[in-house]
Amino acid sequence: MKRNTWGRVLSLAVFAALLFAATHTAFAAKGGKRITATILFDDFLDDAIQSDGLGAYDGFISSRDGSAVFTTGDRVLSFDFDFSFGWGAGPFEISDVTITVSSLDGTTATADFEFSWPGPFGTDATDYLVTMSVSVTQSGDTYSLEFDSDAEVWFLERHRQSYGLGHRFGPVWELLGIVEMPWGAEVSQ
Repeated sequence: MKRNTWGRVLSLAVFAALLFAATHTAFAAKGGKRITATILFDDFLDDAIQSDGLGAYDGFISSRDGSAVFTTGDRVLSFDFDFSFGWGAGPFEISDVTITVSSLDGTTATADFEFSWPGPFGTDATDYLVTMSVSVTQSGDTYSLEFDSDAEVWFLERHRQSYGLGHRFGPVWELLGIVEMPWGAEVSQ
């Protein structure tokens, strides 16, 4: 009996093409498009979050949900926690900060600043999340952000204890405190 290998190869090629088309269509339907954007901080004298003074930070706005994501990379942001956590004199310059602003297309949004820093109790570096509400004012392709609430400062507690039978506690987010963190910025497309 002779086998039809070309027919099978052709069938597999058609199947692969249909699978690729279906996944590409699903990605496009989810709004997989990103719009390049920048964030430029106001850097007023009393702002507790300020830039490094070297201009805007790059990022993107998701066309799916209107969220904006920026990263400082090797550049820094300055955070002044005003002695709230016993960390000594501030402000602190922190690099590799990710800034996420949800729902830019509304009048209010949530701004999250994520970074790594030494643990609050003298432990190894851990992840931090500074989150707050911001007011949003849109003018064309520019969005003005202004802090609207005090900031919640969270850190990732990495438990090292086990609770028997070799099971370990997983990392959990712990609230470090709530502080006033004034700042403002403009997001441009």
